[in-house]
Amino acid sequence: TKPILHLKNTNVGGNADSYIKFESTDNGSHYSVGIDTSRNTFVIGSGSYLTQDSSPPFSLKDDKIAINKVGGLPSFTLDVTGDIRCTDDLFVNDDATITGNITASNNISASGNIIGNNLQVSNNITASLNISASGNIIGNDITAVSASIPGVIVGTPNLLSLGDADANIGGVRAEINQNGTTSLLGS
Repeated sequence: TKPILHLKNTNVGGNADSYIKFESTDNGSHYSVGIDTSRNTFVIGSGSYLTQDSSPPFSLKDDKIAINKVGGLPSFTLDVTGDIRCTDDLFVNDDATITGNITASNNISASGNIIGNNLQVSNNITASLNISASGNIIGNDITAVSASIPGVIVGTPNLLSLGDADANIGGVRAEINQNGTTSLLGS
C-alpha cells in the first residue's frame, strides 16, 4: 500500500532528521515527532527539534520502547525511567525482579513462592498454605492456629514451642505459655 503522506529529508549528516514540529504561539511550547537519525529511533520529543531532548518522553527502536530514558535508547521491550502508575490489576506472567522495595496498601497474594533476602511486613501475612524460611522468622506478635518452622512451633495464640516438634527420644522441646509456665518435653 502507498502512504497518504510521505516525509523524507534528503539531507545527510547533522540535518538529516525527518520530523514534524508542533509549536504553540500562546506559551511557546514545542514538540517534535519523527526519526532521529543520530540515535536511529522514532521519537516524540518536547523540544523544538528531535535531538534537543536528551531524555525524550517517548522513543522507539528495534521494537523496544523507551519512556523518559536518558539517551532515549531502550534496552528492554518497555524501558521506563521514573514512576509507573497502574490503577487496575498488573499481570506478570513470568518472574518479576525488583531491586528496591515493594509498598502495598492492600493485599499481596501469590499462588507460588514469595522469595526474598529481607522481607519486612508492617501489618499482616495471611497464608492458606505454608510459610517457610531457611533462616529466622522474627516478629513482635506472631499469632497462628498452627504453624511449623524448623525448630519453632506456634500451636495456639497462647503457646510458643521451641526445639524438636515431636519431642522424640533424644529431642527436646520447650513450651512457653502466655500464662508464664514453661515445660521441657523429651529427654
